[in-house]
Order: sequence, then structure tokens, then C-alpha cells
Amino acid sequence: MRSDIADYTVVFIHETPAAVLVTDDGTREVWLPKSKIEIEHTGNYDHRRREVLVVSVPEWLAKDKGLA
Repeated sequence: MRSDIADYTVVFIHETPAAVLVTDDGTREVWLPKSKIEIEHTGNYDHRRREVLVVSVPEWLAKDKGLA
């Protein structure tokens, strides 16, 4: 059974081999496991020169992390 997938525009903060740390509102940071998401590099940057990403996240994970 396939989970619903949603795309979220986020700002990159930090990365480890297993996860990426992002923010969607500038105040709250969330870790997303790379094994559960897809990352699209947009080539855009925010006012702090941090990279803007689009992440495709399963609905259950987005809810768990407070993105949805």
C-alpha cells in the first residue's frame, strides 16, 4: 500500500549521512530521514543565503514532524 506523498518547500540548515535538518517557517527546525524523502534542489536561496529545497514527504511523516 502506497502512502500519500506531499511536496514541501523548506530551507536547508544541516545534513548528516542519514538525515537533513530543515525549517519550513524559519522558527521550527525538523530532522527528516533521507531514507523516507526525496530532495529537489531548486537553485534558490533565502535572505540568509540558505538553500531552498522541495522535499517529497510521506503524509504520515509530514504529520509526525509538524509539516502538515
